[in-house]
Amino acid sequence: MASQGLLQALIGLEGLYEEQFNAIHLTSEFFNPGYLVALAAFARSRGIEKRGFHIPSDRQGYFSAIGIPLALWGDDDYGNERVNAGRNYSPMTHLANEESVDTATAQINGCLRGLAQEDATSPGLADLLQVVGELHDNVWSHGKASGFSMAQKWMSPSRDDYFIEFALADCGIGFLEETKRAGLAMRSHSEAINWCLAEGNSTKHGDLIDEFAQRLPPGFTGDSPYGDAVPTRDSENHHQGLGLAKLVQLAETYDAAVIVASGNAYYSRNEQGASDIVTLDTDWEGVAVSCRLRGSKLAKNGQIDQDVELTNLMDQLRA
Repeated sequence: MASQGLLQALIGLEGLYEEQFNAIHLTSEFFNPGYLVALAAFARSRGIEKRGFHIPSDRQGYFSAIGIPLALWGDDDYGNERVNAGRNYSPMTHLANEESVDTATAQINGCLRGLAQEDATSPGLADLLQVVGELHDNVWSHGKASGFSMAQKWMSPSRDDYFIEFALADCGIGFLEETKRAGLAMRSHSEAINWCLAEGNSTKHGDLIDEFAQRLPPGFTGDSPYGDAVPTRDSENHHQGLGLAKLVQLAETYDAAVIVASGNAYYSRNEQGASDIVTLDTDWEGVAVSCRLRGSKLAKNGQIDQDVELTNLMDQLRA
C-alpha cells in the first residue's frame, strides 16, 4: 500500500482533534510523508497553534528537522543546517506561493534523481519529474494556499534497496466540487476521482471553461455569489492539470504504490498493480496524494548506491 500513514490520517485525524481546546494529540505509528502532509493541511485548516499541537516526545526532533513548525507557524526550532534537503528528503513545505511550489518541486526531484543514479537521464524519469511539478501546480491551483508537500527516502528492512515517498495534501474544495464548477455532472467523490484519473481529463482544460464565466476573487472559497446557474472561473491560470493521470501511468512503469484521496473516497494502487476506488465513512476536505517508489525500480539495472549508508530515519536528516 502506498502510504498506510495517509490512510490513517484520512480516517483518524478528526478523531484526534479537540475542538473545544483547538488542540490535537498525535498517537500515530505512521509518521511518514502521507500522514504528515495531511496532518499539516488539517492543522492549518483548523488554525491549530503550536501550543495545541501535541506529538510524542521521541518525535520532537524529527518534526523539527523536517520543518513542520517552520511550515505551520514560521518557527524554525531546528538548530542545524539541513544539508541533505533535496537529497534524502524534502522538508515540509507550505505551498503558499509560486516560489514555495518551485522549491518543493526542485527538492523532491533532487531526491528522485539521486535514486535513479545512472538512469537519471531516462525519458521515464523525466516524465516522473514533470509529474511532480504538475502535482504541485495542481495543489497550488486548486488548493488556494491550503496545501503542503514533503518527501522522505529510507532504507528497506532488507537493506538492499531504498524507498522514497512523496506526498501532497490540501484542504481545498476537492475533486467533486472542482468538477461541478467546471460544469460536469458528477454525483459522488468516487466518480469525480475516477474522472480526474482518466487520461485527457482536466477541469483546467480551456474547452471546459466558459470565456464569459464570472471571475471569482483570488483565493475565493465557498458557494458562488452568482448562484449555481451562472458559470464561474477562479483563475487566469492556464495550467492543464494532467498530473494525476500521468502519475497513475508512471506507477505502472515503476511498480509504484499510489493513493489519491478526495472527499469520502480514495484510489489506491499497490506495487503488484492491484487498484481500486474505496469509499470511506469520513470525508477529507480537499485532495491528498502519496506515491511510494523503490530505488531499484528507478535506477538502471536495479543498481543501488552502497556508499550511502542510512541506518534509520534520523540519520537521513542529520547534518
